[in-house]
Amino acid sequence: MDNMVLELGRRYFYFLLMAVGALVIAGSVLNWEWISRIGSPTKLGVIREFVEKLWGMEARLRFERLVMLLCGVVIFLSGVFYWHIYGK
Repeated sequence: MDNMVLELGRRYFYFLLMAVGALVIAGSVLNWEWISRIGSPTKLGVIREFVEKLWGMEARLRFERLVMLLCGVVIFLSGVFYWHIYGK
């Protein structure tokens, strides 16, 4: 059973990429905090502090949502790319 699941994951990994990308996109659009809040102080820390000092806390939260949205789009498009290359 485990080998079958792993084999399906290897064969159709691009669907997994598209699903994860769609989840991240939905989470950033719907403002799910567990997706759209970047918790680590080191990830984009300087840029986040700059945005917060310049425009306030709300702008920093919108910036984090935008970054996660862009990450989701990249993940989703990479799944589409691999589907186009390997899926046909």
